[in-house]
Amino acid sequence: STELNLGLDFGFFKNRISGSVEVFKKQISDLLSSRRLMSNSILGSVPANVGKTESKGFELSLSTRNLTGPFKWNSNFTMTAYRDRWLERSPDVILQPYESKTDPLRSVYGFIADGIMQPGETVPSMPQLIPGQMKIKDLNTLKDGKVLPGPDGKIDVADMVFLGVNSPDYTMGLENNF
Repeated sequence: STELNLGLDFGFFKNRISGSVEVFKKQISDLLSSRRLMSNSILGSVPANVGKTESKGFELSLSTRNLTGPFKWNSNFTMTAYRDRWLERSPDVILQPYESKTDPLRSVYGFIADGIMQPGETVPSMPQLIPGQMKIKDLNTLKDGKVLPGPDGKIDVADMVFLGVNSPDYTMGLENNF
């Protein structure tokens, strides 16, 4: 792993207002994780070097001493932003058709809803659907392991899309001590 971390600590008015700002960037090469195997294998996965990742972010901390007399009041505020993604993946890693080699590490994939099936309606791509159930958009075609744009009349992994990540963009905290 290689990491760069830069920080600045500050204090004003005899440290009644103080804090720090930090930024970092970290790369991990030869990341050890489990690698999925083909479905006909006895084992589902094996430990392997799966690629290279990058994480970067910043943190801001601010502390104040609002009242310093017999009644004391201190406040602390923190804000953090953090992003991570794949830089490289081993050629041995088997990706799903909807996955990219440079997706964020905590990616979430799923289908896009297309409403609720109404009585008397037919959905050719989902013939088993009954009224009241959710319809799924037929977005793409899977041909020779590649995803091609355009519907193919069936719902499968080619219709899954990147929905986001399961980690927050920002986290914040506020603490008051009396």
